Amino acid sequence: MTGTIIRTAARIAAAGAAAAAVTIGPAAWAYKKAFSAADLRNRDDKDFNFRGQMLEHGDEITALIDRLAARRFEWVYTKSLDGLVLAGRLYEQGPGTPLVICFHGWKGTAFRDFAGGGNFLLDAGLSTILVDERGQGVSGGKSMTFGILERYDVRSWAEYARRRFGEERPVFLCGISMGAAAVLMSADTGLPKNVKGIIADCPFDSPKEILGKVAVENYGLPPQAMVYAKAAARLFGGFRLEDVSASEAVRVSSLPVLLIHGTADGFVPACMSARIAEANPGTVRYELFEGAEHGMSFFCDRERYEALTLGFIEEHR
Repeated sequence: MTGTIIRTAARIAAAGAAAAAVTIGPAAWAYKKAFSAADLRNRDDKDFNFRGQMLEHGDEITALIDRLAARRFEWVYTKSLDGLVLAGRLYEQGPGTPLVICFHGWKGTAFRDFAGGGNFLLDAGLSTILVDERGQGVSGGKSMTFGILERYDVRSWAEYARRRFGEERPVFLCGISMGAAAVLMSADTGLPKNVKGIIADCPFDSPKEILGKVAVENYGLPPQAMVYAKAAARLFGGFRLEDVSASEAVRVSSLPVLLIHGTADGFVPACMSARIAEANPGTVRYELFEGAEHGMSFFCDRERYEALTLGFIEEHR
């Protein structure tokens, strides 16, 4: 009898080990593709794929990157809730100016993603912090979490601004792509009262949904592969993909939001922004840019983009 129990237990243990091995291998691959920031340290701001409208505007983008990089700034730092040192570049324009804190996208850089936006904000006399997201640039961390942990990093930066510049300094949170999702998701995290509004360019709503879309459409994987993405997030990143959505955060927030999205966005479809806007139509102004691809609304209609952004800041400062 005892021998039978031992053999049965051994078979169960072996089956469990085999199941774990089947899961861990694909999960590790999924982590490397989606969440790992191992190759993103001090990335070259011009090291990205020129394609579509980005290729059309390539010379303009690189010139704006050079112009932004040539401006004088101060390195500033804050800490995340989980103890990471987060870095940003502060461009101080004077104590009477609103401060715009900018968050770049997934596998992006601050100079690349805000080549246009960063320059026009500074040209307009607005103080700006260009943040290196966790795990990217010179900020600490090993994982990108599609806004799930980054939303608290957004709050850490807003609290840094309040401590350094005082509660009377108006602060605006600005993001593009994953950074846009993060600033929206931060809306229900208890932001300081001097945060006056959020500007979000081409955000996704749900981390789980955008990962599923990218896995199927960009990597040709079956929908069932999301099982491994979920496992990767939990096993190697310590977070859950289902924990938050931008629309749910916006739904319970009273913060004004300017939401911008291109109608030709093939990476994060505009329907995701539409869902966010519908969650709280009383606080969200939703602006579509006809024919603009992912993150390219600024370059497709610069005059309108600048007018909307600067008008929003002036209205709510």
